[in-house]
Amino acid sequence: RRSSDLRWWVAESNVFTEVFIGPVVLNSAREDINKLRNTVRFLLGNLSNFNPETDSVPTKEMYIIDQYMLHLLQEYTSKVTQAYKEYDFGKVIRLLLTLITRDLSSFYFSIIKDRLYCEQQNRSEE
Repeated sequence: RRSSDLRWWVAESNVFTEVFIGPVVLNSAREDINKLRNTVRFLLGNLSNFNPETDSVPTKEMYIIDQYMLHLLQEYTSKVTQAYKEYDFGKVIRLLLTLITRDLSSFYFSIIKDRLYCEQQNRSEE
């Protein structure tokens, strides 16, 4: 088992209840880590030629879906920051997984894939 699997398992474990470990639990941790890595890989792959100085779009000129995602990211940032302040690492993991699986992969990425692959770069909303 990789050490990252163990770190993930520790972070998501509720230390106030009975903690279980075994192949099934560690495989679940590995799957979560793979989801995170694949999401980050997808994001970075689509940002490979992005230059913030020349390619940034003002918020008011963004598509509504992009503005909505920025709003969601701000909410997640606040919740994750608060969870870290409370040392609630399990909540951080749950929030991160919700962002990745529900809000990014199942919702946002499925909507913007056509735009990523079909529209010209540097196109703003008309």
